[in-house]
Amino acid sequence: MIVTHSYKDVHSNEEIPCETRAPLDCSLYDDDYDVLASFPFYVNIQPDGVHSSTTYAFQETENQIYMLVIENENVLPLTLFCLKHLKYFNMINSSIFPSFSDNDADFQFPPEIEHLSSSLTTIYIENTKVTQLPEEFSKLKNLSSFEMRNTGLNNLPDTIGNLPLNFLRLDKNNLVSLPKTMSNIESLNMLILDDNPRLHSLQSLNGNRNLRHIMTRNCSIDRLPYNLPNL
Repeated sequence: MIVTHSYKDVHSNEEIPCETRAPLDCSLYDDDYDVLASFPFYVNIQPDGVHSSTTYAFQETENQIYMLVIENENVLPLTLFCLKHLKYFNMINSSIFPSFSDNDADFQFPPEIEHLSSSLTTIYIENTKVTQLPEEFSKLKNLSSFEMRNTGLNNLPDTIGNLPLNFLRLDKNNLVSLPKTMSNIESLNMLILDDNPRLHSLQSLNGNRNLRHIMTRNCSIDRLPYNLPNL
């Protein structure tokens, strides 16, 4: 078990607005344990039993963190993007950073996620305000499963069409439409969009040959796309 420092590391800049913070310098950390030690909260490594309401991580081999679950925390430490072996990232009932802003643009997911472009395969975010995704999401070349539930997400970047997704779940959000590039995700098999009451069209999915399942309960869809041969 590893206990991280209870104070903010001098290299941590998670509360500084995106436009003013310094670039993330992962060379400051010798290994994954060093990265975890920069977090301003406790991280339980290799926990036993049922995991509930706590932040924890798993390692594949010593000092190689492959899974991180952040739960009930009030800040997202940018240094987590220096975990070069991270495959699975969950964030539940938390905040990206302490903020009292009403501006949705202030709740964009950090662009530093591009540091995990070669390792990250799965993202799960729930009950955490994230209204926008940065263009850098398109660099996650191994991302196969992406879930954002009840985050206030109101749009997707056009570059989402570059992702190799198999499973996409975006229920309980504020989506109005989907980008035209959605039809480019040839690997997409299942799409869940339940409880997006403002979502009125799925026409951008036209031409997707592998999509087999779409769920759109409690949306405002007026008609389904006509060119989805495997649906």
